[in-house]
Amino acid sequence: MPVLGLTYATYVSLVGASLVAFDEPASSAAHHSTQQAPAQWVVGLGQTDPQAGARARRQAQYQPSLDLEWRSDQAWWRGIKPLVSAGSFADGGAHLGVGVYRDFHWGAWSVTPFTGPVLYQSQLGQSASSEILQVRTGFDVKWAISPQTQLGLGHYHLSNAQITRGSADTDVWRATLSWSL
Repeated sequence: MPVLGLTYATYVSLVGASLVAFDEPASSAAHHSTQQAPAQWVVGLGQTDPQAGARARRQAQYQPSLDLEWRSDQAWWRGIKPLVSAGSFADGGAHLGVGVYRDFHWGAWSVTPFTGPVLYQSQLGQSASSEILQVRTGFDVKWAISPQTQLGLGHYHLSNAQITRGSADTDVWRATLSWSL
């Protein structure tokens, strides 16, 4: 199940490693260490990729998606912070989860890798126990249009690594709007 042309394991490893292995550029880190970044709400409007994985068997076209996330301002370790996410797909699928993220800033630009477990149903109200637990892994690239607001583009993959036949195996490309509280 390739993700962006990479194996799923490679994709998850790269996103996961970026959370802990890299540091921000010195000039950006100095600026952001003097100010704690506020908590953010993120709204994502996107579409699923019909060529990706299990969804390719269920859909013949792109499906709209809507995501809402709350990203905390409380860093746990090395700038890693918690998040809560919820999302839905036009074909009836939905997810609710928690996770971690980290912002890397370069001037007005930032890159935000994130990952975490989600509860997932391919059709609301029709629970298959083999599909309930999935992992959502991705990144956002954002540009600050004001000190409190960012516009961005992002990608995430929702899957259980095909541990069971109930893997969501879904790629989502999205546009995001983030704002600070």
